[in-house]
Parts: sequence; structure tokens; C-alpha cells
Amino acid sequence: MAAVAAPFIGALIAIPVYLAIVGLIGGESSLLAFIRVAFTIALYTGALLGVPAMVLFGLPIHSILLAFGYRSAWHYSLMGALAGMVVGAIVLLWLSDAPAETTNWAPSFALGSFTGALSALTFWLVRRPDRDAANPARPAP
Repeated sequence: MAAVAAPFIGALIAIPVYLAIVGLIGGESSLLAFIRVAFTIALYTGALLGVPAMVLFGLPIHSILLAFGYRSAWHYSLMGALAGMVVGAIVLLWLSDAPAETTNWAPSFALGSFTGALSALTFWLVRRPDRDAANPARPAP
């Protein structure tokens, strides 16, 4: 459940925030059209980028964090932000026609790390690895 919900929640929060900033700069006036576009883009982003990123990066990072005993929210948020930056860079290189030397990386890194951190925090809030029992009880024979 956490692995499915987290990419969508992160995108549903981060994409509208990003579009609000861009809309304020660009002068978007219709609030209903803005909301419709923002959430449509967020759902597509969560499905097309968030879920594969969760499978390729998020779940292995979760396993590594558990193996090393890092179970706090800030560990998950930090690793989610780093994974989001990687996904943002991959998407930027994939979609951009410009050479990597001339590409503006800052917006992609900012949006990727923000979305990754929100997704990781959502995953942590649903999964709550800090509440796992140290030695789970075994059923009596």
C-alpha cells in the first residue's frame, strides 16, 4: 500500500506547488483550469515516473535503510530527495534536446528532490518502520 500511494501523494503535492509558482510568474488567471491541469499532470507524473522510481530506487533504499537500522523520517526524506534528484536528472536528459553542459539543472533537481522527499515521507508515514518490533512474537506450536 505504501509503495503505491507514496508516488502519487508526492506528485499531488509537489506538481501543483511548482505549477503555482510558474503560474504566478506566467500570469495564469483561471483557478479551475489551473487546478485541473495541475492535478492531471500530477497523476500522470505519479503513474509514469513515481511508481517506476519507487520500484527501482525507493524499495531498495527502504531495504538498505532497514538493514543498517536507519528508521527515522529524516533518513527516509533525505534518501527520497536524493533519489528524486536522480530521477529528475534522468528525465531532464531524456526529454531535453540541449547538451548536458548547457542544460539548466536547478528546476529539475528542485522539483525532483521535493517530490522524492514528499514521496519518501508519505511512504514512511504509511509504513512506519520506526514502530517495527525488534523481535516479533512467534506463534506457539
